[in-house]
Amino acid sequence: MENERIEKAFTIKGTPMIIRHTLLKIKLRATFGTSHSSTTSRTNSLIEIAFNGSHSGYGEVGLPPKKPGCYVADPTDIIAWLTSFFDYLEEVKEKEVEKMKIGGEDVPEVIAVLFNAMDTCPDNVKEYSVAARNGFEAALYDLLGKFVNKPVYELLFGVKTFERPCFYSLGMGPEEETIKNLEFAMKYTHFIKVKLNSDVERAEKVFKLLDNVCNKVKDYKGIWAADMNTGGSVEVAMQLLERVFKNYKGKFYMLEQPFPLVVPQEEMEKWKEVKKAYESEGFLIYGDESISNTESIEEFKEIVSGVNLKLEKCGGFRGALKCYETAQKLKLKIWIGIMVGTSVLSTMAAMLSPISSYDDCAGDLLVSDESQPFEGGFIWDLAGGVIRSNQKPGLGLTLKK
Repeated sequence: MENERIEKAFTIKGTPMIIRHTLLKIKLRATFGTSHSSTTSRTNSLIEIAFNGSHSGYGEVGLPPKKPGCYVADPTDIIAWLTSFFDYLEEVKEKEVEKMKIGGEDVPEVIAVLFNAMDTCPDNVKEYSVAARNGFEAALYDLLGKFVNKPVYELLFGVKTFERPCFYSLGMGPEEETIKNLEFAMKYTHFIKVKLNSDVERAEKVFKLLDNVCNKVKDYKGIWAADMNTGGSVEVAMQLLERVFKNYKGKFYMLEQPFPLVVPQEEMEKWKEVKKAYESEGFLIYGDESISNTESIEEFKEIVSGVNLKLEKCGGFRGALKCYETAQKLKLKIWIGIMVGTSVLSTMAAMLSPISSYDDCAGDLLVSDESQPFEGGFIWDLAGGVIRSNQKPGLGLTLKK
């Protein structure tokens, strides 16, 4: 791909800086299959805002294979938004902006200018801008946290630390590879989310395999989830309930996105019955691909028990907080998820842990060690799968030397 790395220097309010985009070419530990795609590598975008002689802030944009109406950006799109943003920033960089406070802290004027330019960029009308702005906003929060010596989660929620159970996503693949991936996952967490498609017989086999592996783990105390990534139907969801999930009461927790991306109004009543059936057994239904903003939460509120919030879909931390407020009003549970990516992406999502019931932030465990450009981030409690904050400023990450 051309233009793998683009950058531009600015001086804003007397502060010199460079804004930089770099492609992250990521090799996965194993094939990661879902009902939507199967990949052995990913290409994500890394955005850096570097103040000369001072701090740098980073944000990663997770970019799965495109899916209309759901996964709408690729690296070319992120570069397109940044290129447009560069031109716009040149126009507005010396304009006065309102003073900002985040987390009780005064935002330095130069960072406030960047926030304002990001929020008012004309190219924000493009669908792909949501993912791009997420990465840029994360870099700004990382930068701000380093300036005021606070972690991003403290700026967002005022808390000094966090800890949450965190799931590992088990992709679809051959049995031998599945066992290998499970054994690797158990070194970090007992909480496993299984990727499924409409093949109920395969689901039966995978859950038996999962049960066998977990039964061999000393002091096992995890729970399981399943994710259909829009690849199900009412009939398949009910078959899974009867033939698979009921067999694992006390271990199984929820099924994610068993319905298509768009559910016709005439199908809503059927999905309400699915939700009712699952909840009667003590299980939950979560929405993911269909959930991207407050309007979509309202649209799907009657067929889900909770929502999976992902920064790329919400447009960043502030968009995720708006979704959280809507979900709270509707008494829906919160699950924090991610795309596949490096520790930057996982740590960005983990900053939202204070509002979640469970995290699904282990996407960096799917990535090979040589594809990890940073160290730090959250800390794994290896006694069962809880992640904890490292209490360092910003995202708490350090670029490897």
